[in-house]
Amino acid sequence: MMRVIDLRGSDWKSVVDFYDAIGRAQYEYDGRAVANVRNINGLLELLVWNVPGQGNPPYAIRVSGLTHLPNKIRDEVSLVQQLLVKARKESISRRGFDVEVHFEIAR
Repeated sequence: MMRVIDLRGSDWKSVVDFYDAIGRAQYEYDGRAVANVRNINGLLELLVWNVPGQGNPPYAIRVSGLTHLPNKIRDEVSLVQQLLVKARKESISRRGFDVEVHFEIAR
């Protein structure tokens, strides 16, 4: 069964709040240190490029509560979703394995 990390964004005031929430949830999920996860590069490093060996158990990050947030935050969440898909494909191409982390935006 795929594990799901649920993030509720309704109280986020900035993009940094989004990255902090993912960093905390990731630490609680697998105990890895969460340094430098305050931007897209740090997040992709954590979710895709710092995964050792043959990947990780599949899991999903589900983000909800974005409806009333500023466009800047919603746009960043969408960008993360898009770039994560690209990074996973690049991982397969460069390293020969997929990092099975899915990113869902609940409407």
